[in-house]
This record gives sequence, structure tokens and C-alpha cells, in this order.
Amino acid sequence: MWVLAVDTATPMPGVALAGEGFEKGARLPKGRQASEALLGCLETMLSAARLSFPDIGRLAVCSGPGSFTGIRVGLATVWGLARALAIPIETFGALEAVAELARTTGGRRICPSFDAERGEVYFGQFDLDGPRAREIAPPIILARESAPGSCPRGALLFPLDPGEAGPRIPALAAGRKS
Repeated sequence: MWVLAVDTATPMPGVALAGEGFEKGARLPKGRQASEALLGCLETMLSAARLSFPDIGRLAVCSGPGSFTGIRVGLATVWGLARALAIPIETFGALEAVAELARTTGGRRICPSFDAERGEVYFGQFDLDGPRAREIAPPIILARESAPGSCPRGALLFPLDPGEAGPRIPALAAGRKS
């Protein structure tokens, strides 16, 4: 089944397509430009895989935490597509997707975090033992400097780095797990 994932909430907004041994992610521009580029990027992604919207079996969309406007743009776009195409939507948490990016580290307990502005970060705690990251504690907002001390002993602090190059984006992690 083909899954099309959208993340417009995190500091690394992007879209991803996964299915039938294929996976591809693409970053969106930051800020307001993400909403302007979203539909065009989805069409480009599908075209690259020689697919069209009716080929998609499920849509995944980031439900936050993150940019309030970004969350609304992503949810509204995916909801509209799901209604038009009569396919199901699955929401994913932004911190869950960031935790999934940490699977390659070999860590089992992960504390994902990303910028919440004003010197703060969104922070969560997840266990990666199962096939999908399991939330251990609800997400919170912390002062950036408090994050390392808030991660339990033995857990890996995993901050999302928007400056990182490449396709390692939360949307792709969510597309793989949806």
C-alpha cells in the first residue's frame, strides 16, 4: 500500500511517499512558503514514482506539537485530499516521528526534541522496542538548556537538527510507520 505523509509542523517540514519497496522524502521550505509549495511538492513526489493521487492507499499527517499554522495547513490539506479520494487518514505526533528517526542510533529509550522558539523546545520520551515508537510520557515544553537533564538515565537525547542535509525528515519516518 502506498502512504503519502505530510509534516508542516516541525522545523523540518516535508512530504514523503512510501510503499512497495519505495520511499522518498522531500523537504518543504520553512515558514509560510511550506504551505505554498505543499501541493506542488506532493504532485512532484507522485510523478517521480509514476503514481497519481488515486494510487494512494493512506494519508499520514503530523498532528503536532509544532507550528500552529503549520499544523492547520497540513491537517486541512490532507483532510481535503482524503475526502476527495475517499481514503483514510492517520495522524502522527511530531515527536514520535523524530523518535523514529533515532532508530538508526541503536538506542532503545529516546528523548526527541525540537525548537519551540523563545529559547524552548518540545520534548518527549519514547521507547523504540516495538515496531512503532511508544510514548512513555506526554510531550512537554522545556527551556532548551533543561532538555539534557530531563532525559532519564540511559535514554538518548535526540534533537532534530533542521540544518542537517539529506532526506532524514520526520515525514519520511512517519510514512514508513503509517
